[in-house]
Amino acid sequence: MKRIAGLIMRAILFAALLFSLSSCEKDSTSYSIQIFHEAIPGSKYHGPNGTWWGYNQSKIVRKGANVFMYVIENENLDINQNPNASNPSKIVLYGKYGEGAWTKGASLNTSRPGNILIDSQGAVHLIVFEPTYTSPDENGSYGRLVHYEFSGAQQGNITTYTRTIIQDNDGFKDGENVNIRIGASISEDDNIAISYGLFRSMRVWHKKRGEAPQHRLNTK
Repeated sequence: MKRIAGLIMRAILFAALLFSLSSCEKDSTSYSIQIFHEAIPGSKYHGPNGTWWGYNQSKIVRKGANVFMYVIENENLDINQNPNASNPSKIVLYGKYGEGAWTKGASLNTSRPGNILIDSQGAVHLIVFEPTYTSPDENGSYGRLVHYEFSGAQQGNITTYTRTIIQDNDGFKDGENVNIRIGASISEDDNIAISYGLFRSMRVWHKKRGEAPQHRLNTK
């Protein structure tokens, strides 16, 4: 008898639930999303010595209606598939202001994709691996880590920059002291963090606005 009463009670509760759901006011508002797409410049070569996506690398940023990106120009690989210091690829900054066309900015030596960041004041930051070894057989894995800041980017100037070496490389005996695969991020108060793996260890750099980069962590 108790079992039958329990079943009846469950049926009543289920019916009440259905009634409450059916009586809920439905949102009749319709939404639409407009998507704009366009062809943008790209890289000729994709692969280990060309360009790729991944490794926690930031490749496009925006602030307000202004958008910034970079492109790896690597037609140099037509001549030699090794993008070393004697045959570097280029990391090229682009800016798009509102509905305007993409504008080409500074072109800087590199061998691999980098990171692009934007701070609270609209300055654009490029974290770039720059090859230093000139041997034709070296594949561009030996080099220095460089920070470029474009403080006038928000105002349309993406050709003028300041250059700071984060980790130098002499191009002769230093070998691989920076990994070509680098991750970077920036906080709301404009602190930049940069990290990469090297010989089973993790290297972390930290840079505050207006200060030199500091080596913060080396785990093994």
